[in-house]
Amino acid sequence: MILITGGAGFIGSALARERAAAGERVRVLDDFSTGRRERVSGHPLIDVREGDIRDRAAVREALAGVSRVAHLAALASVPRAELDPEAAARVNVDGTLVVLAESRRAGVSALVYASSCSVYGDAGERPIAESNPLTPRSVYAVTKLAGERHVLLHHRTGGPPAVALRFFNVYGPGQPADSPYSGVLARFSAQALAGERSEIHGDGGQTRDFVFVADVVHALVLALEGAAGEPGGHVFNVGTGRSASVREIWRLVAEAAGAAPAPTFGPVRAGDMRHAAADTRRAAELLGFRARVSLREGIGALLRPAAGNLADTFSVGYT
Repeated sequence: MILITGGAGFIGSALARERAAAGERVRVLDDFSTGRRERVSGHPLIDVREGDIRDRAAVREALAGVSRVAHLAALASVPRAELDPEAAARVNVDGTLVVLAESRRAGVSALVYASSCSVYGDAGERPIAESNPLTPRSVYAVTKLAGERHVLLHHRTGGPPAVALRFFNVYGPGQPADSPYSGVLARFSAQALAGERSEIHGDGGQTRDFVFVADVVHALVLALEGAAGEPGGHVFNVGTGRSASVREIWRLVAEAAGAAPAPTFGPVRAGDMRHAAADTRRAAELLGFRARVSLREGIGALLRPAAGNLADTFSVGYT
């Protein structure tokens, strides 16, 4: 059985449903502060538990009978972490320490930690390798880096075999668009479909490596399978290796939607990176991971009426 912390979130629920569809038993632990129960309820192979990763008893109970852990639970918003850094540290660092200690106690065979490309800070326009200097520029990035370091230390000192994945900008069907912390592609797509005007933070020249959620799930599965072998103890970028500017992705969304009002431009968000593109060679070599879904294909999936359905998510690039 696999335990997915934060398993009712956007990425966690996609992993839960994909694993259940593959016939694997899944347990989800989520406090439902941002996760949605309906994403994972009703499947006979998914056991949904409500609980906080900072609650040792809840984590210990959720780990009963579990062999592998995907630790995705986090306060996963740069703006929200800036507003409440103590809350970000309690969830992203203290909560991770609880998951690690209880996973060690339970003797799990593999643990995968969801980290973030934000740990690099601004690395310029070149693709970022895992060996790049780490200069986080936001509270969120600092907490994710701290969690990552704890995970790899546990790996080296007798804890669960572990892999950390640095996600770049994940998007896809099912990503919420009704929150100020939503991904930019989810917001642009929802606004284009509604005929609403989008706001771009800054000048729109900032670039991102947008990676489709089905590709991210594939990376998680490979990491769970490989954590006890050669990939164990390593950090891997999860991205496409290609970047696009925010202005460019707005244009692609507008084209896919047929039309959209011209965007407005607002202030730059505190803590945002200027450029981000993944160097994915290590993931390709050691994990066998390569992203399959192009940005144009992924945006098309976002704008289809079926967006959010599991079959729709994994039909893009995976059939």
